[in-house]
Amino acid sequence: MSKKLNVTFAGLELRSPIIVSAGPCTRSVKQIQKLAEAGVGSVVTKSTFLQEEYEEVIRPYAPGRFPDCRPKYVKAGEDTYVYVAGFAEVPAEVWVDSLKELTDKVDIPIIASQIATTKNGHVKMAQLFENAGASALEFDFVCPMPYLDKTELSGIRASLLHPEVLKDVVVAVKEKVSIPVGIKIVYNPIEPHPMYEAIKSSGVDFVHVYYSPAAMSNIDLDTGKPLLPAASGGVTGPMKRLVNYKYVHQTAKALGLEHPHITASGHAMNWRDCAEYMMYGCTAVQINHAVMAKGPGVVSEINQDLENFLTDKGHESIRSIIGMALPHVLGINNFMDTYGQTKGIIVANLIPDRCIQCGVCEDTCPVYAVTLDDEEPAIDKEICVGCGLCVANCPSEALELSNVAYLYELAQTRG
Repeated sequence: MSKKLNVTFAGLELRSPIIVSAGPCTRSVKQIQKLAEAGVGSVVTKSTFLQEEYEEVIRPYAPGRFPDCRPKYVKAGEDTYVYVAGFAEVPAEVWVDSLKELTDKVDIPIIASQIATTKNGHVKMAQLFENAGASALEFDFVCPMPYLDKTELSGIRASLLHPEVLKDVVVAVKEKVSIPVGIKIVYNPIEPHPMYEAIKSSGVDFVHVYYSPAAMSNIDLDTGKPLLPAASGGVTGPMKRLVNYKYVHQTAKALGLEHPHITASGHAMNWRDCAEYMMYGCTAVQINHAVMAKGPGVVSEINQDLENFLTDKGHESIRSIIGMALPHVLGINNFMDTYGQTKGIIVANLIPDRCIQCGVCEDTCPVYAVTLDDEEPAIDKEICVGCGLCVANCPSEALELSNVAYLYELAQTRG
């Protein structure tokens, strides 16, 4: 693997910016070995509790064994699952044996994911994992499962409602361990600033920005029964990634790119998705659904495609694309302020040799600026408002918007 993909993430030297996130692909030694062989930069192990705290939130199905869900996944569309998932089947006290085994079998950093109901639980588990050879820790503050609602320290409420408690946990743990500490959070779109202040003052080494909307499955219309009969679930899919780009961008603008480092997960399926996450501010990108859908070999594929992209674009290192998009994102006020000055300048243009004369542009133009004659679409530039709908709808990519770069010039003149 080329050194072009090397990154330093929260003090860890990674051969690739691709991390496989905590989940069904990182719950066993064998799975993690296969991911290491495929070239992954790091893995985050399946989240688990201390046994005593685990038993507080869910009943074991056998001594020392905790339930997951069966079935877990149903397809909900192209490249999309609805899923229900629990945590690791065994508690931290048992999982550490696997962690010790991994340190002898793989040559990549292992990030141990933990979840707890108390601050002392987090401290004790962190020490267990460090002593077992974990390279770093990730605290899971995002799980939406309703059985976690009874505590402020586990589940999604910690991210959204109690950032000061989250800070207390990080500070307490960092006093007891020497390895990097990260937190997995849900962005609060209503009031993000308390979370950012807590992160800055906690000394945390990395932030994992995560977004997973609650969902339920499709229904068998013949029987009226849900395909996945669970009242709480999550969903994968492209929309999840696009929403998370927004949250990564906001986090990078608030925290910067140097410390803490930013990682994210949310439907990164290929090299382009990973590159876009990095351009919005991630130092490393966490994937899981891609491995679930395609197997460990997708890691090798993503690495090779990223190397090819860097070579084609003349980048010496993938580090050069981290945050590349940030200076080019316009605030909504600046974006809308350009409207009056771009009339007749940002308009739709036809690429004649691509046109298949399907008429979609004429049918969907909201201002009726497109008419289709016997030859090709005619665009009235005086009527066209440059909305881009025809460009988005064209099946043969025969339309484009002209002069979009003018937006950036106008925004810069406004400061």
